[in-house]
Amino acid sequence: TLERHFKNLSQGTRFQVVMDTIPSMLNALRMVWIISRHYNKDERMVPLMERIAWEIAERVRKVISVRSIFKRSSEAAKTSTLEAIRTLQLWKDSYFDIRSKIEASGRDQRW
Repeated sequence: TLERHFKNLSQGTRFQVVMDTIPSMLNALRMVWIISRHYNKDERMVPLMERIAWEIAERVRKVISVRSIFKRSSEAAKTSTLEAIRTLQLWKDSYFDIRSKIEASGRDQRW
């Protein structure tokens, strides 16, 4: 369910949990977009997508905090930074992939 995906985003202990969640969550959101009477409009879906993007950005901000990143070893800081970059890139790539599938399906609206 979407609730499980949202919990993984907000409470997952590692970036890998978030990265594993993003593609399946976006597929589930696509199904909601197709089936739901409430979330089948941009004005309903866009705030939800913004909230998800904000949550992912918050996770990155907490891990890549300027106050703490330089207290770690250079290798640990590099690893965390690369995982954060991969997470953000996966979000972007997955979003555009699902969006292109929505567009290809022939629906006029897209998020």
